[in-house]
Amino acid sequence: MIAYNKTSLHNKEVQQQSTSAFESKLISADELQQIKAKYPVHFYTPNFFIRIGLFILTGIVVSFSFSLFSLIFMSSIEDAMKILLLFFSLLTYAALEFMIEKNNHYNSGVDDALLWNSAGMLLGSLIVIIDSGALTNCILTFLISFYCSLRFADRIMGVIAFLSLLAIIFFLFTDHLGISKAIIPFVLMAASAAVYFLMIRLEKKETLKNYKHCFTLIIIFSLLSFYAAGNYYVVREVNNAMFHLTSDGSLPFGWLFWVLTVLIPILYIIRGLLKKDVIFLRIGVLLIAAMIFTIRYYHSVLPLEIAMTIAGAILLILSYVLINYLRQPRFGFVYTEQKGDQKDEKSLIESLVIVETLGQEAKSSDATKFGGGSFGGGGAGGEY
Repeated sequence: MIAYNKTSLHNKEVQQQSTSAFESKLISADELQQIKAKYPVHFYTPNFFIRIGLFILTGIVVSFSFSLFSLIFMSSIEDAMKILLLFFSLLTYAALEFMIEKNNHYNSGVDDALLWNSAGMLLGSLIVIIDSGALTNCILTFLISFYCSLRFADRIMGVIAFLSLLAIIFFLFTDHLGISKAIIPFVLMAASAAVYFLMIRLEKKETLKNYKHCFTLIIIFSLLSFYAAGNYYVVREVNNAMFHLTSDGSLPFGWLFWVLTVLIPILYIIRGLLKKDVIFLRIGVLLIAAMIFTIRYYHSVLPLEIAMTIAGAILLILSYVLINYLRQPRFGFVYTEQKGDQKDEKSLIESLVIVETLGQEAKSSDATKFGGGSFGGGGAGGEY
């Protein structure tokens, strides 16, 4: 299903692991070169700045081409716009497939720009043609972004598919099912948790390894959305802005949302510490700041400037102490960046080196011919 060459994707991962092993001094430079020669990657992937330039240039080309065709139909632009958007979305998609299949573009900026232009134009044309409201628009967004993430393993498209799924659930419960709006936050929390566990399960499947970055990013956003759906500030402001549930601005089950606002970041950090999970740790620390902002918004203790100054000073001091304390590994944590699981990585790289070395020896050892009688044939040709 994925558009990119799977062999090159596999070889790219092998090269990345080999480079990481070389940087960790697990293999030599010669062994690294042997692995790269054995597992070549035929993708065109320029550096970051060229990628940005190609992205902008491709976007300009598509925009100018679309504008040129729009001038041709200027007399009936309102009627032609629907078909023109649909036509250009299909045209840019065909160009995207061509650039990937024939020119081996992979995260080159060209394929990124063509993907986003094609998806955006297709969504715009369908929204204009169908014109059926928020729920339908969210369904269209989900279908297009889900296909793009599945076909091109685009992580941002995967996140958009996840967020549009939450939007579908939100509008479905608010506008069509007639269920109490007070339980919508809990429904969204349940949906975020379900997506999180699904991504964890899919992430372990070897057949889906090309989507691991998509899974990781969706996991991060599912943890964030789980907290946002239970955060007191978010729930209260959304309810009052969209539903006007109470005239005094109070929130049903407000005490429960206060508990979730404070408890979830702490649970994230505890899980991160127990499981040595950096994603939970980082998100937990980030959400501690969100928790403090929520409390500070409704219960002011100090002027904002003084509170921010004190909090910043505490964070700086705490960071300095932890960085110095964790320069040496302690309790499974260390400040220096680790290049993956070095034990497993070493076994993998050693296997690659052995395969490469034995492969070359087998090719060069023409004297060992089983069945020819010159050595191992044992008289088959009378030349033992």
